[in-house]
Amino acid sequence: MPGTLQPRLDAAIALLRGGDHAGAERAFRELLAEGERRSDRDLERMALVNLSATLIAQRRLDEAEALLLRAVQLARSQGFDLGASTPLYNLAWRAFYQRDFDRAARLTSEAAAAAGTSPPFDLGLLLALMDARLATRHGLFDLARAALARAAAAIPSARDPDLANQVLMAQGIVEYRAGQRAGLDLVLAGAANVKTADRQDLAARWLTGLAYLAAAAGDQDAASRLGAAAQRLARAPDFPTPEQCASYLKA
Repeated sequence: MPGTLQPRLDAAIALLRGGDHAGAERAFRELLAEGERRSDRDLERMALVNLSATLIAQRRLDEAEALLLRAVQLARSQGFDLGASTPLYNLAWRAFYQRDFDRAARLTSEAAAAAGTSPPFDLGLLLALMDARLATRHGLFDLARAALARAAAAIPSARDPDLANQVLMAQGIVEYRAGQRAGLDLVLAGAANVKTADRQDLAARWLTGLAYLAAAAGDQDAASRLGAAAQRLARAPDFPTPEQCASYLKA
């Protein structure tokens, strides 16, 4: 990528992480057009991946999927499997968000295979976090803990500082589901530090789902604390029912 474009890409990514999704979308669309004009396939692919992340944050999931499939096809047409790994992960995340857990697991495996031993940027952490979430759903707590240990080890070098909160919440969910009440404090601590509206929506889903499971198990104190914390967070218009939120955490 030409050096003059890297600052523009970095600035657009900063807008995305800061929650300015409209600004990030404009910037990534401009970069995508620039990549197409220059026939710069690397820039085009990176713009597609980041634009799709911006659309996912805005819950425009069908638009995002079309862009991600285009990015995967573009990387594979270049014989660049590593370049397909991030869009494959984003497709897996879209599937998980929509509670298509079998597809999420399949696409996560494809993304990990494409990434190999050198996943780009924060992808290794994200793949480990997805492995942990999928294992937690099935009550495979030791597998989930091992995956979260890999994720936690990657936090010091993470480019996205909010991933530390995502890992902390996931660790708390595993421990609470495994019968360790101390996990409740981890979940609440992680959720309290989430800043952007789209990430708050996700945290609210985890809290609401865990509150539902706690109530079903007769832990009314935990259900009350989790439910109150969830009410303080932003929510997307498509926010699921408590039972649907619980399906993110338990099969």
